[in-house]
Amino acid sequence: MYKKIVLDYFNARVAGLEQFCSLALERKEPEGIHQLRVENKRLKAFFCLLESINPALEAKKYFSGFRQLSKSGAAERDAFVQLELLNELTADNRELELPGYREFIRQLEETGWNVFQQTAAAIKFQDFYKKAEAIDRALRNVTQKRAESRAMRRFEAMCNLLAGLKSSRSAADQVFHQIRIVSKEAYFTYQIIQNCFSSYIEEEGKEPALFLKQTHQLLGRWHDCEICRSCLKEYWASPPKISDQPGLEAMRGIILERKERLKEEFIKLDPEFKAPFRSVHRMS
Repeated sequence: MYKKIVLDYFNARVAGLEQFCSLALERKEPEGIHQLRVENKRLKAFFCLLESINPALEAKKYFSGFRQLSKSGAAERDAFVQLELLNELTADNRELELPGYREFIRQLEETGWNVFQQTAAAIKFQDFYKKAEAIDRALRNVTQKRAESRAMRRFEAMCNLLAGLKSSRSAADQVFHQIRIVSKEAYFTYQIIQNCFSSYIEEEGKEPALFLKQTHQLLGRWHDCEICRSCLKEYWASPPKISDQPGLEAMRGIILERKERLKEEFIKLDPEFKAPFRSVHRMS
């Protein structure tokens, strides 16, 4: 029974991916690319979880096609987020209008669109759906109890990793990037287990799941500031329009201040990194 639930979950994710890809291509809709990339991150967590259940199903191998599609939309998505951030900042400070920088970001967005369209147009979603056959084979001789135990152990291990990173005294950006990436995958892993093995989730699981969501959303905004710094640096090297230079300095200061504030907000979060599955210990 659990195998059908797992396969249905996978097919639903691919169907969502196909829908968002069509939305992006037909309407040139940035939200389509965003949702497509989110769906791909769920699928990455899905394949990594399956690999923990049966190592014969190599996550890197079976996720490769999905990864190619997701990466093709990265530049467009980053540029779109930067335009949104610029709009937000200029609403409060007209000095930050920066027409030259705005045009620079729009050109990055257009280039990103072209890359995404070329890649997405060549994707055959039927090949993605066929990966269900490999999933079925990988789970064929794995009992439900064994699958559940290994899935929950993986989630517990991710929580333990995050707890260690969170409690470390390092404030290096590299550590925050690692926490952002792992917390997002851990949250999606939690959702997958919730959908495929829901009878084993206890009420106490809600608090860790909420922390994981808060963490990856907060550090996602922090990462947007990192991308903004990179874009500002690239534009400054172009070199920028003289009229933009005072505003660029002001914007750089605002972004650095925001980045530090978001980091402090994250540090104040109080995680409860106990595995939300009592059955982990019962079945180990």
